[in-house]
Amino acid sequence: MSLIAKMAWRNVWRNRRRTIISVASICMAVILSVFMRSLQKGGQYNMAKVTIEQMGHIQLHKEGYWKDKSINELMPQSEEQEKKLKAYQEVRQIIPRLDAFALSVSEKTTQASFVTGIEPEKERNFTELDERIVEGKFLDSNSQGVMIAQGLADYLQMGIGDTLVLWGSGYHAQQAAGKYPIEGILKLSNPELNRMAVYLPLEQAQELFSAYGLVSAYLLDLDVKPQGLKVSKDLLTFQEHLKSSFGADVEVMNWAELAPDMVQSLEFDDIGGIVMVGILYIIIAFGIYGTLMMMTMERGKEFGVLVGVGMSKWKLAELVTIESLILAVLGLGISLAVSIPLVHHFFVNPIELTGEAAKQMELMGMDPLIPTILDFGVVLIQVIIIFTIVMLSLSYPFYKIVQLRVAEALKG
Repeated sequence: MSLIAKMAWRNVWRNRRRTIISVASICMAVILSVFMRSLQKGGQYNMAKVTIEQMGHIQLHKEGYWKDKSINELMPQSEEQEKKLKAYQEVRQIIPRLDAFALSVSEKTTQASFVTGIEPEKERNFTELDERIVEGKFLDSNSQGVMIAQGLADYLQMGIGDTLVLWGSGYHAQQAAGKYPIEGILKLSNPELNRMAVYLPLEQAQELFSAYGLVSAYLLDLDVKPQGLKVSKDLLTFQEHLKSSFGADVEVMNWAELAPDMVQSLEFDDIGGIVMVGILYIIIAFGIYGTLMMMTMERGKEFGVLVGVGMSKWKLAELVTIESLILAVLGLGISLAVSIPLVHHFFVNPIELTGEAAKQMELMGMDPLIPTILDFGVVLIQVIIIFTIVMLSLSYPFYKIVQLRVAEALKG
């Protein structure tokens, strides 16, 4: 260790109170900023995950279907197309669905419903819909009945074993009518879906709506992770490849294009988080700058003695720089040792919201839980910001050292 480094280390601990205050301010800044951004990123990740579970990473449907979502704009359920999609190593699962509206009828009342034909095993693996069952059982490949949302069941005053009648308009205005025993009741986080969702096996839905061999869309479960409000480059590249492969008759959309309102709300949320963290760091920057300023003012005589006995001003500036870096490294080391376990704890045990905040989350179709997510990019940014603040704050002691006059400094 060089002589300058040894002097810097001793100077840091010569005034322990000042050192503790400086390190504590850095620790608080990093811990709060890492936790705040991890919590925000966790919420964004959760919203993206819920959207992907509902719509897929990428969705293929007939050109023009997404605009009106008409049952007359369906696409063939082709084994050839499915084999073509399965050939891509990025594709983990292909989930066909048939979506349509119908009237749910009980003995006492009726309710407009959103009917979804599903392949139960694929939905179980992709959406974990089976975990939403509160009564009865999840559908299987041999089921002849339906699952309905809890809100719809309460409104219709129906339970397990009751017969639900579905009535509406099928493919190309054909009449759609059928009756099905209720095999399961689900509690969905989206309150709108919880009031109107009905699920039945895909083949049963195709028969009900006279849409034999047709589906509304193919949902693709890809081997990529959601990145909050960002669509990964790999996903965009794969999407473009699918567009060129399937031609103009098939529309290929990623999850962000399918839910633009959600993405826009995430962008506003992200901007708000950046502003809050920015305000926090402005406060901390003044604290670090003030600490270095006080340190320089208190040590004016000391600096004068060092320059007077032969130390160059550049060596003195190097000494102050190393002292500041030691403070920054100590603060960052302690803060990371605290913040990373803290973030991991709330990733495993998400914060559970109550009251109005919980209702707002449910209105967005999400469980009232906010997990954190350990994003090393967030941690790296905090490290860079702290070092930047320290380097900028060194401008004052550098200026005072350059302007130092030994005779005046020795007089105190």
